[in-house]
Amino acid sequence: MITNHKEIEKFEKEFGVKHLLTLNQKFTLLNSLYDQARQLGHFTDRDLLDGLDDDVELARKLNINVSNPAR
Repeated sequence: MITNHKEIEKFEKEFGVKHLLTLNQKFTLLNSLYDQARQLGHFTDRDLLDGLDDDVELARKLNINVSNPAR
């Protein structure tokens, strides 16, 4: 667990100065991170709204007898 945030920020700043990356290296790193995230199940190609109609219908059925509380 990180307890000294200032020390981490100092390390990141020094590391960035000592290890400069070219634009091509930065894009390669970004693409690698993106590929890894996709392998872990993030950024899928599935439609995010798929099944929303079923969820809305279920919510309506569950809330049909619920009255609004007075405010």
